[in-house]
Amino acid sequence: MSKQKQKAFTLIELLVVIAIIGILATLAVVALQQARQNARDSKRMADMKQLQTALELFFNENGRYPTTEEWNSGSIVSSSTGETFMYSIPSAPTPADGDCLEASNTYTYIPQDNGASYTIDFCTGKQVSDLPAGVLCLTPGGMKVCDDQTGGESVATYSVVYNSNSATGGTVPDSQIKTQDIDLILQTNSGGLFKTGFIFAGWNTLSDGSGVGYSPGSNYTENNALVLYAVWCEDSVVGKSPDSQVYGVVSGSNATCWLDRNLGAIRVATAYNDSQSYGYVYQWGRSSDGHQIRTSGSTSTLSSTDNPGHSNFILAPGYAYDWRNPQNNSLWQGESGINNPCPSGWRVPTKAELENEIISWSNSGNRLIDAFNSSLKWPSAGLRSSNDGNFYNLGSYVSVWSSDVDGGIDSQVMIVNSSNAFCSIGHRAGGLSVRCIKD
Repeated sequence: MSKQKQKAFTLIELLVVIAIIGILATLAVVALQQARQNARDSKRMADMKQLQTALELFFNENGRYPTTEEWNSGSIVSSSTGETFMYSIPSAPTPADGDCLEASNTYTYIPQDNGASYTIDFCTGKQVSDLPAGVLCLTPGGMKVCDDQTGGESVATYSVVYNSNSATGGTVPDSQIKTQDIDLILQTNSGGLFKTGFIFAGWNTLSDGSGVGYSPGSNYTENNALVLYAVWCEDSVVGKSPDSQVYGVVSGSNATCWLDRNLGAIRVATAYNDSQSYGYVYQWGRSSDGHQIRTSGSTSTLSSTDNPGHSNFILAPGYAYDWRNPQNNSLWQGESGINNPCPSGWRVPTKAELENEIISWSNSGNRLIDAFNSSLKWPSAGLRSSNDGNFYNLGSYVSVWSSDVDGGIDSQVMIVNSSNAFCSIGHRAGGLSVRCIKD
């Protein structure tokens, strides 16, 4: 009996079949991806229509559109009746599509014209109806290409949102949009935010003030979205015992808070050579043991401890020009540092913080006047010499200690005369002014 030969696929036929299956699978994946992208764009458009309806209902009842704080609550609720127009403000679907960047794939709400208008930025991956792909804007008049967009191309933008940080009253400035690689001038306290018992110092990236600080109206250069919190500092503070004087508080550069005068000063300077604003003169690292008083006696006996146990100004005309032998580089380091002469919660500033103040000054051609015209009203209090205990440069030099050591035998000091303003090194036994900064 003969056996019949069974036919099978040839190798070429198998390869053709596999290729066809691969092509069909690829087409299916591409179609699925396009369907998902179209679905995300459809959701973005639907979200905008729902938001527009909710915002118009809010406007009809309140005569304005929501503030930034009301929007940031996560829902759209009438401020007059409590009626909810949108229980949960939607977020943009992810990931970003087309040429949209992740930074643009957000719903960024910007109130405008004191609540009379608004824009919401969003980004679509493909053309939808007559709107091109890219960054678009929802306005009370409908959806359109944003004013800073051309040809439907996506330009990265970043939202800057302001938070009152427990203010007692006033209104938060409108949010802003920063465009990629273009500096943004930050808002001032245009809404008159205030907090009873405190001063407004500026903005910070963290609510506790430990982040990056920005002065009102300063430039923001980073390409990042951020929330800026109002910085509040108590408006007065009592000196550290035995100093019972009450000091005012003023704001410095980068949203920092400073005492309004040098330690021991009777008043805030009324002129750069106002002698009643000069204050005490401290030897670097010493506590308020009485040596800082301008009429204190002097001694040539160096101290071997952090607290000499007397109130005399210690002369040190020879190397290493320090009142303490051996030297101690750990003095005055931070709010809890050894011998910190500043009130609780305050400290001696760093070199960098003093240099930031110098940078913020205007330049009139006379640096003593520039220092006085700044918000800190620096007086030209001169210095007390570690050689003989006498005073020099009264009315012609600003000499202020920092907490920084220079790695050698000296410490860093801010020096200002009529021609120059800079930080340099100073002998630790010299008597210089101290101005405290909030920790």
